[in-house]
Amino acid sequence: MGAENALCFCCNLQVLRNVYKEKDIRKVMEQGIKDKIERWKVKAEIFLKNDTKAFIVDTLNNYYFCDIIFVGEDCIHVQSFTGKLIHEKSRIYWSDVLKLEEYKEKGK
Repeated sequence: MGAENALCFCCNLQVLRNVYKEKDIRKVMEQGIKDKIERWKVKAEIFLKNDTKAFIVDTLNNYYFCDIIFVGEDCIHVQSFTGKLIHEKSRIYWSDVLKLEEYKEKGK
């Protein structure tokens, strides 16, 4: 059954490659990333407006438990309120963000 699923996946991948040219696939992927960044910007603006604490993970696997200071076009400026970066201000580029969520304390 596993080999059959793998074969089916390969067939589907080949069909996609035939339907979309390599450039088209790249454009679709780039647009998906751009859309995700735009959603994060909107979410960050809401957090900033409502003074909501944030939890951010970047591509280097750094964790930020932070207050949002400024939401820019290319990056977000934050100040950590706990953890190893406590009271440090950081600039995180949108392309490096993997996760952006509301901070929630354990047990609440």
